[in-house]
Amino acid sequence: MTSAVTNQKTSIDYGLIKLKEVNTKHFHEKPAILEMGDDANEALMILSHAFGVSEINPIRVVPIFGLNLVINMELLFHIIEKRKNGRERFALFAQITLNQPYEVWKTLYEGGSYRYVYIGLFKESKYHIAVVINIFPDGNVLWNYMNGELRSIEKLRKGILQYSAEK
Repeated sequence: MTSAVTNQKTSIDYGLIKLKEVNTKHFHEKPAILEMGDDANEALMILSHAFGVSEINPIRVVPIFGLNLVINMELLFHIIEKRKNGRERFALFAQITLNQPYEVWKTLYEGGSYRYVYIGLFKESKYHIAVVINIFPDGNVLWNYMNGELRSIEKLRKGILQYSAEK
């Protein structure tokens, strides 16, 4: 598993406030949490449906906040492979975040690759989200997302700040 390089600028270096201090005007309404699949195949179907891809149309290019995003059904398995997390349930959180992020970071990973990390915050929810987009020479691909409490998402705020709703 490739990890983010540790010695990058963080939100503190940029003088940004902690996520727990962010004004709620920057939080989205909490969307529905989708059903959890009984197994990996069902989870992949739930996630694929939410992102508009299928076995018949496995690849979709979607204009999102700042770039064109490739959603490839074959790569979505990476999101749902840790079954106990039930990440397919948070697909609507990810969609909102991709279109209206609170922040966007360009984060350096081991091996010299970069990924965009889109941060999304939600009202009346213990769940917030970080959506990871892998930057490839031939396109930007939805790679992963992690839902969690603000303190977990806080740790992902590193790299080159691309966008902040605060600025």
